[in-house]
Amino acid sequence: MADRVLTWYVPTPIEVGESVRETYELDDDYVPIRVWLHAGRAPTGTNIVIDINAEYEGTKASIFTAPRPGVQTGSQFGERDYFKDPRLLKKGAYITLDIDQIGSAEGGKALTIQLELDRD
Repeated sequence: MADRVLTWYVPTPIEVGESVRETYELDDDYVPIRVWLHAGRAPTGTNIVIDINAEYEGTKASIFTAPRPGVQTGSQFGERDYFKDPRLLKKGAYITLDIDQIGSAEGGKALTIQLELDRD
């Protein structure tokens, strides 16, 4: 079980944007374990694509390498368990969510994202 879980809930309509919803400040050093996504209604046309950023000492960077995680067309779930550099998640870092892309025909509805973390 993860030591800490950061949760974002994006109500309908899901829209592309930076720093969507909550910003979290880390209370310790953490290693990311898994990101999990669920859409109340699957996107169609194109996938939902998200990014999670860590800002530490004035430097903001994605915690992922390409491709970014998301929910594929016709599915309601997505998951990813590999990350760019777990050392980005330092005590005092600000963690934010970007929505980079939504479904082109149906954007998807009621998106929940959870980032599971273990103490370093």
